[in-house]
Amino acid sequence: MTLPRIEATEIPTYRPRALKALARRIARTITRYPYFTVVSGFDTVANEEEIKALAGMLGTLGGGAKQTQPPLSFTRVTVNPEAVRRTRKATAYSRTHLPISPHTDSSYLPEPHDLVAFQCVVADTGGGENAMVAVTDVLSCLDHGDIKRLRQPVFPFSRGYFPVLEGEGAETTIRYYRTQIDQAVLDGASLSEDDRALLGRLDDVLAHRAQAFTFKLEEGEAVFFANQKVLHARTGFTADSNRTLFRVRHTVDLKRAAAGGLKSWLSGLRAKPDTAPVRRDPVHDLRDQVAESPDDPLLVRRLSTILASRGAFSEAAVWNQKALALAPTAYDNLVLKSCLRWEEGDREGAQEALRQLAEHHPFEFPRRADPAGPNILRVRGMKNVKYQLRTKARGFEPSLEGGHFSVSNFLRDRRYNVWLHNIYDTPAEWPGDRPAPDLVLNTIACADRMTDSLKALSKFLAAWPGVPVINHPDKVLQTTREQNCRRLGAIDGVVFPKTERVHWDGGDTGSMVSAITERGFSYPLVLRPVETHTGVEVALAADAEAVKSYFGEARAGRDYYFIQYHDLSDERGFFRKSRTFCIDGQFHPVASLVHNDWNVHSGDRYSVMVDSEELQASEQAYLKDFEGWLGPDNVARLEEVRKLIGLDFFGIDFCKLDDGRLFIFECNAAMRHNYDHAGAFPYTEPYLDRVSDAFDAMLTARTGPVAHEWMKLSQRAARF
Repeated sequence: MTLPRIEATEIPTYRPRALKALARRIARTITRYPYFTVVSGFDTVANEEEIKALAGMLGTLGGGAKQTQPPLSFTRVTVNPEAVRRTRKATAYSRTHLPISPHTDSSYLPEPHDLVAFQCVVADTGGGENAMVAVTDVLSCLDHGDIKRLRQPVFPFSRGYFPVLEGEGAETTIRYYRTQIDQAVLDGASLSEDDRALLGRLDDVLAHRAQAFTFKLEEGEAVFFANQKVLHARTGFTADSNRTLFRVRHTVDLKRAAAGGLKSWLSGLRAKPDTAPVRRDPVHDLRDQVAESPDDPLLVRRLSTILASRGAFSEAAVWNQKALALAPTAYDNLVLKSCLRWEEGDREGAQEALRQLAEHHPFEFPRRADPAGPNILRVRGMKNVKYQLRTKARGFEPSLEGGHFSVSNFLRDRRYNVWLHNIYDTPAEWPGDRPAPDLVLNTIACADRMTDSLKALSKFLAAWPGVPVINHPDKVLQTTREQNCRRLGAIDGVVFPKTERVHWDGGDTGSMVSAITERGFSYPLVLRPVETHTGVEVALAADAEAVKSYFGEARAGRDYYFIQYHDLSDERGFFRKSRTFCIDGQFHPVASLVHNDWNVHSGDRYSVMVDSEELQASEQAYLKDFEGWLGPDNVARLEEVRKLIGLDFFGIDFCKLDDGRLFIFECNAAMRHNYDHAGAFPYTEPYLDRVSDAFDAMLTARTGPVAHEWMKLSQRAARF
């Protein structure tokens, strides 16, 4: 196919009209198939100003809403093998001599950059050929089922799950980086076997289609492309190559940049004189303000926070360190420090920041509170958890992960005064000027992971014997997988898989094989760290070699579980797992999932259930008639489970065996209540609402209905 090219004799950096004309020509070319173009005319001397000026002009032409996005990013790309040795991130591969498969730049961002360009400064004599694969060509080679699945947000990109394909028809965009997805899986993200096979088929398509547009940039040339419409790749070259590129990334409304001409000029004449000016990037303003007031801790903190939200983690870390120097114990500074240390792979540094957070901020009280409202003390453990920067609506934001149940769909803050207690491994002293809370809500849920924080909370609560507690820590501590195996497995008609805890010190992997034999396990068996609940780092070991392989890669110095595997597949090879929440003594069904793999989680709804009316009907039957679906014997067994667990809130994952007995996978409070899949499975929403309502009713009952009615009256009066 003909390679799209724009032949320019020079880049008119100092002639704005000519620069604008060239930029608009580029925009018009890359907004239609095949969504890229090679541009000549760049200085063969290492002059970065030309590509910056041209990309900047594209940003100016594509102003509007996009103009408030981050400024263009510039990087000098050279071979640097040390970058890969320092980090496992997929982005490090751009600095090696290794070949890179078709991918999207900045695929981990909430919205990848619209424009990417590479200028060749020093070409490699032997390799480094480029290839481009347009989304149009990808779609033409995939079947309908694969395209439908690739539109689901189930593919892990570093810190979040996104679809590979978005939009419809001509507006379809693509986000893909297989190396980054594989690294996310190695770091604990989930990806089903079916989805891995699907990505394998996608890789085959890309390898084939990459032959359509191949070229090698020469010195003085640059390739510009629409990053969300075309994937780019390159071949490898020698490790000692001096190949050098300039790379720019920019958030640009390319269609707006491609518009213009007479129609645009005339509309500019008709524009109202008081039209609001384009907003300047707030980071520029903050930098100016910080330059004027370098000792203002609030300004420095705000700058570090915004940089982190945009994914500029290295620069954010520098500014956050300055913010900590000005305010060493500031809450937000410590949270961001923990996030950034985790990002750098410094687990100890991340944990130390959380210890300091609990030490300096054991209690947080709202600035405004209703004196008539009930006071709820929400407890969070800070030891053995992690704050990570996760992609949300406004970019990267801190998210506390691990060891707790989420209250986002439980706690209706407007009806309560919510106080926060951060606890590490020692009980804190309650401030003397505060009354005792009306209720303690313990959200620490994982007994395996949060032992020290739970024990500290138990000591703390001893001072308030009369204050009601939801999920007393002493009862949570009894819900480890190992203890549940002993306690629940003793109930007649209940099967709980044999579960034993072992310590892995990083020595001879053969010792773990011996431990399996000595403890009476048989193959296959499940291996997992004790502190995980979402399928992270879980493996099904078929034999001794698989065990050695697992522990050869496993992190040493922590405990793991051996869990006896039971093949619970039906005649079609499907596996079922049902979930019910128990809230204030009452059971509330929420899901009955079917998957074609043994490790079943909520996101696996899209493997076989999404297109099966039969399987969806079976889940609806479970939700509509929970007790009838279970049968009287299993209802009685669940009641025995409830009495033994003794928590105010917890969940049970289970299935019915062919002989009628109850098989329990897991039973604890570390289960998430969410509406993530209600859009695709709308029949689940009323039952999810019942769970939220039941939890709210429990809070009301524990804090007193009189207080709630008084608060409703005061809120109603405030509206008049």
